[in-house]
Amino acid sequence: MLARFSASEGSYFSIEEINRMQEERENLMVPAPLVVEPFWIVYDFAKVQDRTVVMTGGPTPNQGVVAHSMYEYPQGTGYNVIIDDLKEIVETYGVDKIAGVAYDATGVGKGIEDFMKVVENMGVMLTPVDFTIKRKTEMATLLKLLVEKNLREPDKTSGIKVPKDAEFHKQMNKLIFKRVNGQLKVHHEKESDRDDYFDALMILCRVVMNLENVPVSVEYTREEIKEMNESLNRCECGNILEAADEFCSFCFKDIENWQV
Repeated sequence: MLARFSASEGSYFSIEEINRMQEERENLMVPAPLVVEPFWIVYDFAKVQDRTVVMTGGPTPNQGVVAHSMYEYPQGTGYNVIIDDLKEIVETYGVDKIAGVAYDATGVGKGIEDFMKVVENMGVMLTPVDFTIKRKTEMATLLKLLVEKNLREPDKTSGIKVPKDAEFHKQMNKLIFKRVNGQLKVHHEKESDRDDYFDALMILCRVVMNLENVPVSVEYTREEIKEMNESLNRCECGNILEAADEFCSFCFKDIENWQV
């Protein structure tokens, strides 16, 4: 799977890509009653000025991802409110319909411990996701791949679809990227901007697509490849390797079985 960038920096998503992601349907706190497949519940918890976002979603018949619902809590919402809402979702659909609960575990405080205990006591699988630089690169690339599928295959469900939402559109439109030493850095333009929906959507795509089994990579321009090949310790795909790496973070090749 290959994500394509024509420049080394700029807006991460085009307006067309953002529009194609969104569907004209009701954005409910819980998934629509017609949801049959087990679905994931994903949280990006608030840190400092951020707001907690919860998404529910699952796979599509054509190996895509669909967000059934997404909701951004008001700033300052306590964990007790979030836990009560989670209980409502689980009670409404039953444990068998919940594939798991995933959350951004990077820098979360002790308040998350009560949340974790509740999930475990309900018998639902809990999946923490640490946003290391390498992992965020992988997740951002996977999301970009799914967004590109919306453009290439508009009549299929092999891409990524979410309910239409003004705040989602605003946050995605303010994301920019820059490639630094083979790593893809995606962030918002200003400190006051938020990327809560983006982080939650990346987590959803990761767990639904089982990222460990999906090789993702980035296509470089000819000039960039020439520049990259002048350095040592690189994968044959062009990605910079670190001494501790066992696999390439872009193409997932086993480093021990071949020479750079």
